[in-house]
Amino acid sequence: MIASLRRSLIVSVFRRNLGYKIISVIVAVLLYVVALAQQKTPTLSRSFTIQPEVRNVPADLIVTTPPRKISVLVSGPPEVIRTLAEDAPVATLDLTGATAQSHRFPVRYELPANMREKVEGPDGPSYLTTTLERKVRRRFAVEVPPVQARYGYNFSEPVLSPPQVELVGPASVIKNVRRVVATVDSRPEGGVTKEVSVVPEGAGGQIIENVEIQPARVRLRIDMKPAPLNTTLLVSPVVVGEVAEGYQLFDVRVQPRMVTVAGPPGILESLTSVSVPVNVSGLSETTTRVITLSPPGRGLRFVGASQVRVTLGIRAVKTAAPPATTTPPPNDTQAAPAAQAVQP
Repeated sequence: MIASLRRSLIVSVFRRNLGYKIISVIVAVLLYVVALAQQKTPTLSRSFTIQPEVRNVPADLIVTTPPRKISVLVSGPPEVIRTLAEDAPVATLDLTGATAQSHRFPVRYELPANMREKVEGPDGPSYLTTTLERKVRRRFAVEVPPVQARYGYNFSEPVLSPPQVELVGPASVIKNVRRVVATVDSRPEGGVTKEVSVVPEGAGGQIIENVEIQPARVRLRIDMKPAPLNTTLLVSPVVVGEVAEGYQLFDVRVQPRMVTVAGPPGILESLTSVSVPVNVSGLSETTTRVITLSPPGRGLRFVGASQVRVTLGIRAVKTAAPPATTTPPPNDTQAAPAAQAVQP
């Protein structure tokens, strides 16, 4: 009896204001959920733009069209996300076993080791496309463009070390290379002794891109030295010896009359002619001789002709005729006419 009364009392109490009680329970549950949400660590999402890396490229291939840049999203605690560097997320493509054509490769995303357990992995595309081409190697001799020295000086032949370089790149690009040129000032103040870069050029002189140069720099040496100047000098014959007895030298002709000599300016300034000895000993007739000239000074050389033709005019000496004389007639011959003149 008493137990029945207790149950009835409990039921009546439970049913009393039942709607309010249900609402109270719902409100309590919501408050609990909100409290849990407030206690959970906040999350920050950040977008990164990265250039995917290609790895394990076959030795005989080269990437001609790299994968495009992509945007990835990284989420995690704000204090962690804010410390990530711009290049912290990494995307890679494994090209193992690839062939010379376009391919779609799966993308693998990586984060720094100390970040992997704290943030959600990058969210980006699953596949990217890249193109590979056959790799070729070709050797080229390095050329040095003409350089101009200041007045009065010349440059020696350039010396390169090494004199050749190797170009590595796609076959479609290497075939367009016509020469490899050292980059040097066209008007250096003095000689050149330094390392210079080399660039591949096409038929029109344009620089060919996307080519690896091994080595990319060479050592260049160009010595500068005084340039020999030119001057024109008169050929001056110097007669040596005596012609044969009874003959005389009446004319000396030289062809050409002028020759060109090159050499240091300081020596050339003091010269006006080139002497050529001509031996006439014992000559009795006109004679022509070809004579090789000797440089008129140390360090000088002839530009063009170094021989002259010398013509020596020789003739006999004319002897003078004896003076004419009148012989007087005998005395008897003179007297006879005179006597005849006085006869009556």
